[in-house]
Amino acid sequence: MGSFFIVKYAEGISRYVEKLQSLLVEEGIECDFSAPTYNFYSRSIYPRSYLSFMHLMKTMGNSDIVHLHFPIAPLIIPFKRTLRNQKSLVVQIWNHPYISRNVFDLWHYLVNSKTLTSLALKDFNSPIIVSSLHLQRTLKDMGGNNVHYIPAGVDVENFPFFPNPIKNEDDQFNILYYGHLTKWKGVNNLIEAIPTVAKEEPSTKLKIIWTGHGGSYVETMNLVRRLGIQKHVVIKRGICKDIPSLLAHCDIGILPMLSPIATASPPRTLLEMMSVGLPVVATRIGGVSEIITHKKTGILTDVSPKSIAEGILSLLFNKSLAKKIRFAARRYIVENHDWQKVLPLYVKFYEANL
Repeated sequence: MGSFFIVKYAEGISRYVEKLQSLLVEEGIECDFSAPTYNFYSRSIYPRSYLSFMHLMKTMGNSDIVHLHFPIAPLIIPFKRTLRNQKSLVVQIWNHPYISRNVFDLWHYLVNSKTLTSLALKDFNSPIIVSSLHLQRTLKDMGGNNVHYIPAGVDVENFPFFPNPIKNEDDQFNILYYGHLTKWKGVNNLIEAIPTVAKEEPSTKLKIIWTGHGGSYVETMNLVRRLGIQKHVVIKRGICKDIPSLLAHCDIGILPMLSPIATASPPRTLLEMMSVGLPVVATRIGGVSEIITHKKTGILTDVSPKSIAEGILSLLFNKSLAKKIRFAARRYIVENHDWQKVLPLYVKFYEANL
């Protein structure tokens, strides 16, 4: 089992693969996991990972199942000749291709375009797994003829349910975003929503836990200063060692994405927030709306700061709705994304492809 790369503990896809591998071992299935590791994210990762991945595939030839995880479909292209020679190959694709020109990075658009995605899938007959029905439909439209859906898993025991937020002495209204600061994550739009929220609730505190991936930190801080909301926004850099506790001390979780690219679908953070019962306000992007049903398991908004602010305020001023969402979100995760239910789907899939 191989993943394209690991970036510290911020790379959600590879950490997901490590969890899958450990669960398979617990089931008595011999399973090795390998991925080139990097201390930080940069574009030089891709050519370096190419060489490492080629070596990885050559050493996995004796496996009954070779399960490879790629961030985006076009990364298959350099490996197609080698992949065709692999026995019992399964490929998992995690992220959406760009299907419009509404992009924030021309380089990402070029390497993850519809054209390159279609080229990657052309004449590629090995089974492909995705964790989003939306992504399954997208890849099929682009030529994938063997795409299968397996829901993403989350450890519901390590992310236990909290029916109410744990309050500190300051009794602030805590909003949480944790993840990257790349532009397509939409953090700037979230920050621009805070003045509206803080006007209605002066105790509002937006906590941004930045994993270190993404280079827009200076721009983000400049925006906070320009809006004059320094006392309402705190940005901490680093990997949180106790994410369940972090989630339990917040009132609302935020997922303000502008694009589904570079985000595992559905995002790992979304599943973790919902597992502890944290009400989530999220934009209608990619496969997110498969997970969140508006006003039932979360709040869906448009990407504009105004819409995000309205979504936050709808929970701030409707405590009964927030509480209902807490219970419904947890129930949905347990019923659909608990690893104890997801793992057998992988095992069954492997058995079918032996």
